[in-house]
Amino acid sequence: MKPATDIFISATQMVASIVVLPLIYGNQTLGGLYFMLETPSNFQNIKDMLMGFVNSVVLLLHQKLEGQLQQMWEAVVQVSE
Repeated sequence: MKPATDIFISATQMVASIVVLPLIYGNQTLGGLYFMLETPSNFQNIKDMLMGFVNSVVLLLHQKLEGQLQQMWEAVVQVSE
């Protein structure tokens, strides 16, 4: 497998594996995180670590954004129209 350029980092850095993890709290979608590796991987060897990290981030993000989510999504819809 040939590594590809990641569009979110320097054009000279190459990535071979990307996984996207959704940030969901209850029925609210808060966004997503992506992780990349420079070598081919199926992410099974770090799955538990990634899920623990995501769960921590989701709780913190929900606490920080509580009461503001509806306003944020309305702003996103207005910009996209």
